[in-house]
Amino acid sequence: MKRHLYTLCCILAAFVLVFSLAGCKSESDKVKEALRPALESYAHATEDDKKGEVTDPDYGDSETASVLTAYGVDMNKLHELCFARFSYELGDASVSDDGMSATVPAKITNVSLASAAKNASSDYASYANSDEAASAYAENGHKALLAHLFDLLYAHLQSDDTVTTEVTLTLSKNDNGDWTFDKTGNVAFYNALYGGSNVLEGLASALS
Repeated sequence: MKRHLYTLCCILAAFVLVFSLAGCKSESDKVKEALRPALESYAHATEDDKKGEVTDPDYGDSETASVLTAYGVDMNKLHELCFARFSYELGDASVSDDGMSATVPAKITNVSLASAAKNASSDYASYANSDEAASAYAENGHKALLAHLFDLLYAHLQSDDTVTTEVTLTLSKNDNGDWTFDKTGNVAFYNALYGGSNVLEGLASALS
């Protein structure tokens, strides 16, 4: 009886050890865990069944949105197309000596909004002088021409090659000991997010 009791105690002790080790995460692991929800929000931006499970994505494109919305672009549709092929890969986190800040190298893969805009503009330039464009304009005016330009942009967002951009992401620890992703105003992050496109400044060069 004592032998069986000893064996049972050993098994229970093993379980306790396993679970205690599983619950002991390194600070580097905590950093990456804090970062993932923000990045996953873009990865699932187009998946209706996942939208309620992740945080709302911060597109950081208010300047670009103001430019495109003025021309009639549906930003919801644009975001869906921009992030339909988004993916990311995180490297090892590095925590500062004082334990209050951290960096994580990341590879972000996505279609380039700036390139898609330039390619669409190039295609539109060829279309603008065609009989098809003249007919569309005669029927519905500038609205028809703009609609065609947007269709070209959407097509390139779906067909252009994706690019991978390397960027270093920074996080800071708050007073509660939680890690926070410092993305506000982070030009390099948002450039990488849109495949090398400066949405913080409205994509002026790509849309001019």
